[in-house]
Amino acid sequence: MVRMTTHQPGQQTEKRMVFKKCRLGRSELERIFAVAAEGIPADAVVISTQRDDTRFRHRTLEELVDLVQQAQVAGDRTRWTNVQLAAVEGRQRYVTVSADLERAEIHLSGEDATWVYGQAARLELLLKGAGGVAAEKKRKKAPGEIFMLMFISVALFNGLMLAGFVVTAQRPKAGEVATLVAIQVISGILLWGHQRSHRALLHVTAEAPPTAWWRRLTVMELSGLAAAIGGVVAAAAAVASAGADFMK
Repeated sequence: MVRMTTHQPGQQTEKRMVFKKCRLGRSELERIFAVAAEGIPADAVVISTQRDDTRFRHRTLEELVDLVQQAQVAGDRTRWTNVQLAAVEGRQRYVTVSADLERAEIHLSGEDATWVYGQAARLELLLKGAGGVAAEKKRKKAPGEIFMLMFISVALFNGLMLAGFVVTAQRPKAGEVATLVAIQVISGILLWGHQRSHRALLHVTAEAPPTAWWRRLTVMELSGLAAAIGGVVAAAAAVASAGADFMK
């Protein structure tokens, strides 16, 4: 005999948000989870993580961390690749927050549209405060992209300069070669450092490391810094070259 179920009429407001480049440490996760589960009974909240083929669940993040620390699992138990919160209060409120090494995703659903949009706005502020960038949002060129263009431009310029020496059969001075190489290396280091400081982080058992100082600079300030460093290197190389020519 098939048991028939009845469906109550009604409507649900749903909101889904995805953020990349979030730097989430213990404090950030605690705040996000507290806001997400606010007003939902504690026994309706589950926080979990997946390690290999085992899923660990508990009521709070602190208890979940202790559970994983005491478990017989392989690998470093302080390194997490994912964590998720799920809180359900009947049809009235439903929220999930999941974070991994690439992004954070939030899904809200409820009969009260005001609650859904209000919670979404609060969680969005927290994730943006942790460095998150909305995945679907059209954005201007990021500083990292500008650094990449600068790096490519410098590489092309240096290549053309060296090609010019070859074509004209001129022997470049030691200072000129040192300048080209130094500027290229510095551009590469700035690009690498900037990209590294903007990667997503998930530190469940500890605080997220402080943001690199150059990440707090504006695009214009970053461009000026790169130009200033290049100018100092070029000046030093010119002085060294002039000194070498004088000693001949």
